[in-house]
Amino acid sequence: MDWAQRYVPETARVSKIIVKAYYGAEQKKSYFAGCSQGGRVGLLEALRNPKDFDGIISGAPALDNTGLYNHYAWDANTNSGPDGRSVFSPAKRNLLRNSVYAACSEKLGVADAIIADPRACHFKPSTLQCRAGDAADCLTQAEVAAAEKIYSGPVNSRGQRLFPGDPPGSEPFWPARITGTGGGQALPYAQSYFRYMAFDPPAGPSYNVINYDFDKDPPRLAYAASITNAATYNPSTGEIEFDDMNAFKKAGGKLLIWHGWADASVPPQHAVDFYEALGKKEGGIAVAQDFARLFMVPGMDHCGFQGPVSADTGIDPLTALEQWVEEGKAPSELIATKTAPNSNQTLWRRPVCAYPNAARYKGSGDPTDATSFTCTAP
Repeated sequence: MDWAQRYVPETARVSKIIVKAYYGAEQKKSYFAGCSQGGRVGLLEALRNPKDFDGIISGAPALDNTGLYNHYAWDANTNSGPDGRSVFSPAKRNLLRNSVYAACSEKLGVADAIIADPRACHFKPSTLQCRAGDAADCLTQAEVAAAEKIYSGPVNSRGQRLFPGDPPGSEPFWPARITGTGGGQALPYAQSYFRYMAFDPPAGPSYNVINYDFDKDPPRLAYAASITNAATYNPSTGEIEFDDMNAFKKAGGKLLIWHGWADASVPPQHAVDFYEALGKKEGGIAVAQDFARLFMVPGMDHCGFQGPVSADTGIDPLTALEQWVEEGKAPSELIATKTAPNSNQTLWRRPVCAYPNAARYKGSGDPTDATSFTCTAP
């Protein structure tokens, strides 16, 4: 419970006491910023403690936390062969990555390949399938099947979706998570979660995530879901469900969500599904934008750790949120900046638009300059 939700409201409560005691007056405004699990807890604050913060930044939020581990288990199983080794070798993953980017990235002469919106990328791994056997320039039938499952995401035996899949364009970041027993970060991370935290009662140290049952095990996560999830996918309907934000909205709170389109740790469709559902609850996205806005960053990996938009330059959501809360200036775009590795040389800048708008090249001008793009409806 402490990890799931309690630490943020407790930190806010005690911090405000300290501020008032030291300065002799309360703070004028209060803000929260977090990413991944921090983004999840930020959404929980808006839902359950709507007066703690005037503004909340929720980056790459793991809103359906238990659903996310369905996803981790799916990828671990998908990429684990009969011999217990990873289906994808680094070379074959690079082949797939290069083919996806060749088919779907922008052709604007920008130094970095960027897939602006992976939903518009319809690359089929089967186009790389070897005619027979195996070779360096093609994928085996097993590798094609694994890639298709990774892109489509976890389902149960009835074909009901449990969580979104990984997007085209996330392949450069697969080694960090999409692994079977071949190693990487995701397997021990998911393994520990299922052994000691997720199930009620705990599964214990002998549990192997490779044995995860996508029919029987998701219902065993109900208690964990009740305390960790800000939103939850309903397999029966395919919809993402969550409580309303009326109290946060009435308190004048502002919510700024951002997510990288190349995220290989929390699939970005997760944020889009949530925001689309919020729009339905509010009577339209235009209405929801009065207090909540979503920014999808092309090329960015999880929390900006890697990728075309690097973590140290990236975007500046805090300034935008402050201006929204304190001056009433709702952000229509954030400017993303890419710098050269180990230097401050700017490679390119472009707007990241408030969803559902997207940055479009005007057709002329320097494609490395943000002014050569405009935010338009999809």
